[in-house]
Amino acid sequence: MVASLDSPQGKPLAEDLRYGIFSGGYLFYMQENDLLARRFDPDRLQLTGDSTVLARQVQNDPQFNFGAFSVVPSVLTYQTGAVAAGTWLVEADRGGKQKVLWKEAGLLQNLSLSPHGDQIVADIGLSSGQLADLWTYNLPKHTRTRLTFDQHSTGPVWSPDGTQIAFSRQTETGSQIVIKNVSGGGDEQVIINENQRTLPLSWSSDGHYLLYRLNLTLTGEIKILALLSEHKGVKLIDVKSTGAGAGLTPDSKWLAYVSAESGSPQEIYVVPFHSTSDGVGFGQAKWQITSGGGVGPFWRADSKEMYFSSNYFVGIASVSLVANRDHLEVGTMQNLFDLEAHPVSRFLASTRDGQKFYAVTYGPGSDAPFSVTFN
Repeated sequence: MVASLDSPQGKPLAEDLRYGIFSGGYLFYMQENDLLARRFDPDRLQLTGDSTVLARQVQNDPQFNFGAFSVVPSVLTYQTGAVAAGTWLVEADRGGKQKVLWKEAGLLQNLSLSPHGDQIVADIGLSSGQLADLWTYNLPKHTRTRLTFDQHSTGPVWSPDGTQIAFSRQTETGSQIVIKNVSGGGDEQVIINENQRTLPLSWSSDGHYLLYRLNLTLTGEIKILALLSEHKGVKLIDVKSTGAGAGLTPDSKWLAYVSAESGSPQEIYVVPFHSTSDGVGFGQAKWQITSGGGVGPFWRADSKEMYFSSNYFVGIASVSLVANRDHLEVGTMQNLFDLEAHPVSRFLASTRDGQKFYAVTYGPGSDAPFSVTFN
């Protein structure tokens, strides 16, 4: 897109170009693994003429629309040796010591650890994050099994008994939330259709409710589905965040969610959560857990410790929480370890006791030297 700083109205230039830099009358950009240049008229805001390939196999990251090149008048710098770095599933202790469990060529994200701690479900897609399917990974056996085959499934979460998975499936008009047996047998159950993107967040401990995020842009909603009655999504909270981070405690008495409601950056909040035969609701209190940024909250099995990503997705931290009815005592945040470069969508899960973490990191990229071209 291109737009004037004096007007919020943008104009599309092209759909398949990434990471554009304008210099010397040309737009430099990535297309697949190639670095190209094409004349750009800043008065008419139009690309003109044919494109020219300047270098092939240039390092890039489609997920973040990044290309490893820089350009100023008369000097172009870039890094070749583009590789399909892929993603790795790693196991880490609380000190950050890691071992690699699984190397995946595609984009592995949206991890969810089974209630029994023996399986991980995640979606695997192209590096751009599209065309994803669900896979399960058996931790003791180090084997994996494909669960869906439609290339439009993402964001899985386990049922409390570990027999089913809820996930989102993109459609032409929005998305569905689907429930499927982990065994692969039986029919899938579509429990709701929405006209916007959805992402399941958390299943209540009694199996009666499913929380999900509607609209994954800056202004979204956390909604809830009653699974044993009419499948209708009811809004619980308006959230201002780009992430889908939210989750119930294992006993379903508290809900953590991410929002930028107090200004930038995004912070983690906790509210009491009540579910009865008459419906669900919140207590009047609310606690801000982080200060200085926090995303991706999830809980230890006894609900007395929360884990999350701090320091703009780099640091992994924890905080102790002591609950007394509808009152919450928040402890001091503890930085556990930093994680290597990784996807931003649900890249972390922990064992029930919080002593072991499973995370997704990017594989090593190219170590090729930079090429510098003058004039």
